[in-house]
Amino acid sequence: MCIFTFQRAKLQEITRSDKFSCKKAANIPQNWTKSSTFAAKMQRVHPRKPKNMSKVIINCYEDFEQLLGKEIGVSDYLQVDQQRINLFADATLDHQWIHVDEERCKTESPFHQTIVHGYLTLSLLPYLWDQIIQVNNLERLVNYGMDKMKFGQPVLSGQSVRLRTTMEAVANLRGAIRMSMRFKIEIKETEKIALEGISTFVYYFKKN
Repeated sequence: MCIFTFQRAKLQEITRSDKFSCKKAANIPQNWTKSSTFAAKMQRVHPRKPKNMSKVIINCYEDFEQLLGKEIGVSDYLQVDQQRINLFADATLDHQWIHVDEERCKTESPFHQTIVHGYLTLSLLPYLWDQIIQVNNLERLVNYGMDKMKFGQPVLSGQSVRLRTTMEAVANLRGAIRMSMRFKIEIKETEKIALEGISTFVYYFKKN
């Protein structure tokens, strides 16, 4: 259970101390709440969306586990304009004309305008994901891998995309949590899917 008191944490020997869990009082930051009593500070609920906010709050492994098989959330839309496309082309050395040559695209492209790099769409995943979830007491986050990823509808320059996520799998590791989410990047203007797949992250937590 994620609800506990300081007295119980003091009296009980904490097992699996190397694994991040809501049972481990030492891993609970002091500034999570501003309640006047310690017991109230420690009282928690399962993953929730704060009032007037869209992020799901994660404090421990059990919070991730409660989301298994459920939709985690949906990000805001982000417009991908030509300036962003050009910057990505410079960063990756991918200057194929279908992405950067606006005049040529008007006559030769079947879309009659430039399209977003597929990998630019993919690279927006961490930014959009950060709008959906907030993981507390985090030391670092690393990408672990991608599975079953496929591109769908091309994103045209100037269109907007958002991220929709579902919890696919979660594992409690030694001092870390490995989490896989099934994701879809949706295009606002066409209501089509630009990209979908399974992305896996590893969350490493601060040690007291």
